[in-house]
Amino acid sequence: MKHKQIYYACLLLLSNCFWCCTGNSGCTRTKNKGESIELQTPVNSPISVSIYVENSGSMAGYCNLSDKSAIETLILDYYDRLNSCSDIDQISLNFINTTIENSKSDINNFTKSIKSKCTAKYTKLDEMLEMMMDSINNNRINLLISDYVFSSNNGNLAIASSAIASQFSQQLKDKDIAVAIFKYMVNFKGKYYPGGIMCNKPLPLYIWAFGNKENVRKITKLPFNSENCGTYFMQKASDVRFELMAKSKRMIKDGKIHVSEWKKDRHKDFYEFSFTTKLNDVLLPENDILETSKYIVQSNNSTTYNIAKIEKDKYEEDKYKYTIRTNGSKPAPGELTISYPIITPEWVNASNFEGNGIPNDSTTYGVSYLINGVSKAFEDNSKKNNNYFTININFE
Repeated sequence: MKHKQIYYACLLLLSNCFWCCTGNSGCTRTKNKGESIELQTPVNSPISVSIYVENSGSMAGYCNLSDKSAIETLILDYYDRLNSCSDIDQISLNFINTTIENSKSDINNFTKSIKSKCTAKYTKLDEMLEMMMDSINNNRINLLISDYVFSSNNGNLAIASSAIASQFSQQLKDKDIAVAIFKYMVNFKGKYYPGGIMCNKPLPLYIWAFGNKENVRKITKLPFNSENCGTYFMQKASDVRFELMAKSKRMIKDGKIHVSEWKKDRHKDFYEFSFTTKLNDVLLPENDILETSKYIVQSNNSTTYNIAKIEKDKYEEDKYKYTIRTNGSKPAPGELTISYPIITPEWVNASNFEGNGIPNDSTTYGVSYLINGVSKAFEDNSKKNNNYFTININFE
């Protein structure tokens, strides 16, 4: 009798273990090219965020505690949103130029000290960017706040841009780095550098976030009160899984669409199929994902496809349904590629200034050369896949 009790106890334990991995206790079911596989849901580790304020003399002009459109309000907004994020357990405050000065102050005293700390004569952006990339890991995000005035003592801006591209390329070879850039217009009253020219008007200020794409994505999703006037997200292409869908189950086998089983609806003049996918590590905001015109749709044969519509799932976060249609002719065997390219937004070049004196409204000296250098590094490391994500669908 005792042996039977032990035997039944073991069976009960095994059945509970099986239920745990098929129920809702941490195992998720995903699809890869039509095949079902079991994946254990990863346990998220707490994230630390380091905020760095570049402390050159020109940054002092952005400071004014009594002005809601000054840098202190912007930093407090970021700090409060980060502090309220359940995934973030630690926030450090720092000043940076050629070296890093860690502040031991709380956030209120830190913001009060910014103006007195902004005294450095030079802005070593290349060195600062390298420090930002060197110190990130899977559990750390760096935020660099600066006016990002880009100049070089080693030739013209094009040469400096190429150097930035080379610098980032070396880091991208070994790390999963993503970069999110936010542009803000902040009131400026003080001396503008280079030149030490008195200036009293809003000037751009930029916040760059560095980390892996999953962590940087958390920053892009935070509900900041401050309204930006430009965003740009750069990442290595995401490995997107998908599930094919069609009216006839015989159309789909082994993750492929079998065209011999593909029948056109007699009430329509096109062929159609769908797929669902989760884009939970893609930095793009929802509105951009839903914009069909931003995709590139290509087939390696004469069949022409287009994205008829994209729908966000009502119940599952980051899940989307894509409906794909042909131009009416019978689809041929081959491969269809749907990609979302990483393209530098128009505001980057529109923000560039290369003249003398105070920059034109909403512009920054040399900033497009800096951002385009970083963008070139991502392109060079993409192995011809400079996309937020790419989906390849096979037809037999």
